[in-house]
Amino acid sequence: MFLSLALILSGLMLIGNTKPRQILCAFIAGLLMSAIIAASMSTADSQLLVASSSFTSDIYKPLIRKGNASDAEVGWVGRIVVVIIAIIAFFIAASGGAWASDIMAMVENAWGLFGAAFGPVVILSLFWKRLSRRGAWCGIIGGFLTAMPPLVCKLFGIGASINVFGTSVAISAMGAHFACLAMIISFALCAVGT
Repeated sequence: MFLSLALILSGLMLIGNTKPRQILCAFIAGLLMSAIIAASMSTADSQLLVASSSFTSDIYKPLIRKGNASDAEVGWVGRIVVVIIAIIAFFIAASGGAWASDIMAMVENAWGLFGAAFGPVVILSLFWKRLSRRGAWCGIIGGFLTAMPPLVCKLFGIGASINVFGTSVAISAMGAHFACLAMIISFALCAVGT
């Protein structure tokens, strides 16, 4: 339900200069925005912990300490790495310049392509016993190719646009929309290819 509301809200905000409170009542808009912030915080802390544990278990313990680090020492190094990465991330985000928007664009494109290509295949492989290898490959390739136009437009500076309800919208600004369409196409191609 929240995903549907978020997609509708992002579509309406993209088409015009509409604010969430103009579309929804204050309670629902606040609930939706708090859900988005909660998802962002969950992702951020997970990424910090993954980076920290990767450094401590893959670099610090085997290469720097040659396997002679205690669990307590590895724990403290992990905490220090979390603080260092958080400070670096803060300065990148606070700069407000091209770094922050470039990183956000890379993350948006990576998750859009990843979700569009592999999301439907993972879901169908768990819940549909008839999914075949050919169907999975069809879904992965179709989802990936469908989600690519915004990324290609951004990378090569192509100024193509789509007319949406009388408003011209640049394809490069529609990454989330193409990713949602790509997931639908990937589901369909998995079913057809099986």
